[in-house]
Amino acid sequence: MKQITQFLLATALLSSTSSAAPRLEISEPEFNFGFVPQHADLSHDFWLYSTGDDSLKITRIVPGCSCTKTPLEKENMAAGDSTLLHIMLDTKTFTRKITKGPRIWTNENKPESDAMTPDTFIMVHADVMIDPLATTPITIKPFKLDLTPVGKLVRDKMTFTLTNTSATPLKPTLVVAPTRFMEVTLPETIPAGGSATGTIELKKEYLNTSIACSFTFQLDDALQTRFTVPVKRTVVSPANTATDIASNATGKK
Repeated sequence: MKQITQFLLATALLSSTSSAAPRLEISEPEFNFGFVPQHADLSHDFWLYSTGDDSLKITRIVPGCSCTKTPLEKENMAAGDSTLLHIMLDTKTFTRKITKGPRIWTNENKPESDAMTPDTFIMVHADVMIDPLATTPITIKPFKLDLTPVGKLVRDKMTFTLTNTSATPLKPTLVVAPTRFMEVTLPETIPAGGSATGTIELKKEYLNTSIACSFTFQLDDALQTRFTVPVKRTVVSPANTATDIASNATGKK
């Protein structure tokens, strides 16, 4: 009887060990930037989660095209761990709606014959505008915000104007922002046929840091129209020549 019990325990342990498998989950595998300008750098962070009962390894990421970059915080994750995948999209001279789909490969169990098939995709969408003043139901001026210092001018704060071209008051709500680097303030409402202003203000500890990031907001119109505004700051000095890419995840609502 004792031998039978030991055999059953060993079998159960072996079965448990052999069934252990890594697993990747993404809470938000798709993001819409909405209306964006040409020749702009956009960014968004995706959280990748290791939800299996074995360690997960990100073995390969293919951005999809040269306009997209996919820096990863870490490749190896223990069960229950997570990491950030930072997506950077250069809108170049694209026009109208574009979709990019970075592909991700992991060590999840699957047939060897299926090794060429990625485990999952991440999708990013944008509606690239040639004329930044042709967007509806609002226009943004300027549609690109540049905090690069000019001479001795610090330029740590900037104002932008939202003009409502519709017949209905609109309320903008921040979807995601690089709060690690700056504070983004939107007006409570944009009056019908009128304008309101928003601001960005760089945090003092990043005055000597180069950044390339963006923030996204959404209107309360029937289409829930989105806009993403690129922000950049270029600082060249002997002490700081690297570029920090802002993380949007901390500002997500």
